Amino acid sequence: MKQQLQEFDFDKSPYERPGQKWVCGWAAKGQPCRISPDPKGRCRATYECTPIQRGDRWYCARPSSSGGNCEAGPLPDGTCCNPIPRCQPVRSIRVKRGIVTRVVFAFTFGMILLLLGGTNLEDWRHAFILPGLLTAQHAVLDCASCHIAAEEGKEPTRWLYDAVMMSGAGIDSQQCLKCHSTLGEHAMKVHGRPLEEMTQITERIKQKQTKRKTPLLLSLVALGPGVPQNENGELICATCHHEHKGQDADLAEMDDRRCQTCHTNKFASFVNGHPEFSNYPYQRRTRIIFNHNSHTGYFGQKDREFACLDCHTPAADGQQILSSSFEETCASCHAEQIEAGQKDVEFLTLPVLHIEELNARELPIGQWPADADSDEEYEGALTPFMVLLMSGDPEYPNFAEDLEICSDLGLFDELGLFDLSDADDEELMAVERIAWGVKRLLHDLATRGHEALRERLEKGVGPPLDRREWVALTGQLSVDSVRAAQQKWMPKLMDEVVNRAGGRKGVVSDDEDDLFEAEDDDTKELVSAGGWYRQDLDSLSLRYRPTGHADAFLQGWLNLTGRFYGTDYAAEIFTNLSDSQAPGLCTKCHSIDALVTEVVAAEGNQSRRINWFAARPAPNVHKFTYFVHAPHLVKGCQTCHSTKTDFNNREFKTVFEKTDPTVFVSNFELIAKETCAECHTAKKAKSNCLNCHNYHIGEFAMARYESH
Repeated sequence: MKQQLQEFDFDKSPYERPGQKWVCGWAAKGQPCRISPDPKGRCRATYECTPIQRGDRWYCARPSSSGGNCEAGPLPDGTCCNPIPRCQPVRSIRVKRGIVTRVVFAFTFGMILLLLGGTNLEDWRHAFILPGLLTAQHAVLDCASCHIAAEEGKEPTRWLYDAVMMSGAGIDSQQCLKCHSTLGEHAMKVHGRPLEEMTQITERIKQKQTKRKTPLLLSLVALGPGVPQNENGELICATCHHEHKGQDADLAEMDDRRCQTCHTNKFASFVNGHPEFSNYPYQRRTRIIFNHNSHTGYFGQKDREFACLDCHTPAADGQQILSSSFEETCASCHAEQIEAGQKDVEFLTLPVLHIEELNARELPIGQWPADADSDEEYEGALTPFMVLLMSGDPEYPNFAEDLEICSDLGLFDELGLFDLSDADDEELMAVERIAWGVKRLLHDLATRGHEALRERLEKGVGPPLDRREWVALTGQLSVDSVRAAQQKWMPKLMDEVVNRAGGRKGVVSDDEDDLFEAEDDDTKELVSAGGWYRQDLDSLSLRYRPTGHADAFLQGWLNLTGRFYGTDYAAEIFTNLSDSQAPGLCTKCHSIDALVTEVVAAEGNQSRRINWFAARPAPNVHKFTYFVHAPHLVKGCQTCHSTKTDFNNREFKTVFEKTDPTVFVSNFELIAKETCAECHTAKKAKSNCLNCHNYHIGEFAMARYESH
């Protein structure tokens, strides 16, 4: 049964006003006056009652709470016979607390002003306002490194204003970016991505979102104001990173509920509610054309176990599994195949010319080997390398127009410009200029060597070449080899080029026949280990024999012409060298990707990239999801990576003939969420968000902490 603590009837309870500033002095004895002191703290008590007159008599009016009617009763004049001694009123508890509070506040505020503004108390001031120790990574910083309010010249009250109003939080985040400058231009945006991109991702997730029960706590959080952002949609760093928690604190540590505050899909845990995996982890084809299914069967026929770790090793950080080198894994079976299937690269060739017709039209070109003049057994034409180098001839600005004319006449046919009897004067003049372009190329290589090659390439493809690339492109071509070929084919070339530059026709003398028979001087057998040689038997050409796997000359030309695939003359070289049966057999194992680069993006062209290596860790690239392999190896590779039983081998080969790496057929089944959920539960392995996901994503050079 409920019972009131105090009776409030007028005649049963004393009159109390706890909100007043003064209380009766007798209250401490339990006998307070019925009337409280006045606002100025003066006692107003006189008698115990105020008698009541009825007719000609006075009656006592003392309430029952004070003892009821007194025995003596009022005096004849109506005055109460029980006067009350006056008390000394005291301040109420509420007033006393207020006074103490104001005194403490005034003292505290004064001390703050003293510590913040004192000129001789610098150390005390910093010690007083320091909320805690910094992490080990930031221990060398001072206040001004992170807080704009601590800069010299700022008023002390600025600290208080920023602390209360959080006005400096956004500016302080800009201080963070002075050191963490590699986070990109959208560092403070959500996930470091442009606002428009994140909006599109959110809408796409909403469309795919399935109905699921959202935990009550997360539902309540969703009703709140959310994470504060400025007008540009930026978050302050302190939203997730809390400093002054000690040297051992982890700045990247964050509760899962903080992640899900913003996320569209809210779920209880990884096991309960996390979306199913879609195409994880196979988002593109492998860079090396390696069929795991066929090799598994091959090793089975050889009575040899197909073990994953025979070819793959964990990276130093334990995250990725790397493919071992060719020498460690493939060479035992494929090195001899590459060497046996080597083909030579025809670099410089003297094309077939109908010299008699040129002389008859008074367009002499000087010395030219007789084997390259109207000989149906000789196969010679301009090579793509020559075309690219001649396009960089500073003395031949109209090369492109002449090349088009000569191409229509058969310059790239096996028999070259064999019959020019039906050519008009304009076409013959173009042939003559092409011939002199060939002579100038041979002359420059023989007199200026690698420097001439470099100048012509830089003019033909554009930007300067770095030394490593230039060295690879030369293939260590010896100037003596070029000079030997020039002396064998065109002994008078040096004088002819000088005469041509002086305005003469280029003929040195009439004593010797300008046409001579080239001797059989094939040096092919002398370079069995690879290198340059001259061939005179089948064609007057300077050739390169690859040295074996990973030949630097082939790699250099494939890299250069692939990068400038959309420019003139580079595509043909790349196409010829990237054929699966081309010299070096490079693309039998190394895939080709199409890329849009800044160099050619203005023209809307694509470049090509040969994937010389398997996937390697990219420490400057942060993705949404990452995986650490090292602790999972005890379960065995095939626990997660199981090969397909209904694999289509023909389709696997076909997709590598295309240049889009995202269109592919994998050897392996996709990984299901259930595979991970077997271990990653609340009672076993960790299953928090940051265990598998990064917040800051994109390409930037900054070491990623293990938990973030």
